Amino acid sequence: MFPMWLTDAACRNAGCPVDKIHVRLADSGGRYLEVAPNKAKRWFWKYLFDAKKKRVAPGHFVGVGSTTVRTSLKAAREARHEARKLQRGGTDPAQHRQFEKLNRQTIADATFASIERELHAT
Repeated sequence: MFPMWLTDAACRNAGCPVDKIHVRLADSGGRYLEVAPNKAKRWFWKYLFDAKKKRVAPGHFVGVGSTTVRTSLKAAREARHEARKLQRGGTDPAQHRQFEKLNRQTIADATFASIERELHAT
């Protein structure tokens, strides 16, 4: 028998009873959709790195508010695929993600600082 995978419709219609903290809907390869009682839906991928259990959250399925980014089922599967490539290459996907975030912030800060200095000089 083939494994049951989530469908886009199942993700959209997923809910959580009010008396539970969250409900986890498994997909494949350690990826799951966690649904909260307020209908917030977030993707996670559980993996082992250096014999430790870890997890990465590639995004929300449905945005709660205007600041969250919607990650579709297909995008979540692609994110897991990319993270698995990093893991197989000997890089911790969670640490790589933190490094990328810091790198983006550093570049943004450096750009702002350089513009500020240039503006101040003129």
